[in-house]
Amino acid sequence: MKKTLSITVVLVMMLSLMSFSVSAKVPEVNHPNYSYTSSCSSSVTFSGNTATCISEVIGYPNITTKVQITQALEKSLGSGWWYKLYSWSDTYVFYRGILTNSVGGITESGTYHVRMTAKVYSGSSYETIEIFSSPVTH
Repeated sequence: MKKTLSITVVLVMMLSLMSFSVSAKVPEVNHPNYSYTSSCSSSVTFSGNTATCISEVIGYPNITTKVQITQALEKSLGSGWWYKLYSWSDTYVFYRGILTNSVGGITESGTYHVRMTAKVYSGSSYETIEIFSSPVTH
């Protein structure tokens, strides 16, 4: 009994010390009913070992004043969990933003998607949107 408890404590401690980013699986959803956002989309494509990630947010002219986009390329760990490989962000002082990034050297096969989080502003007020691209097998 003591040996089992000791092993369990050691495993819990090891897991708590591990540092990597994972996220639960959430389906891709577009939210057309936001106040400052007209549409948003995200995608990932592969050409050989290069992944190209595209995330776009379109607001409303004369309403949307700024768009902040954060984009992350994530790889599936299975069972609905995702590991963040790369992350980028940019700010657009306009009602529309398109963030495009490419990364080469991805040789590991698996399923990938792009997680996009955006803050869409009207003056100092903003709404937050999070969507996921369709998963792509590489």
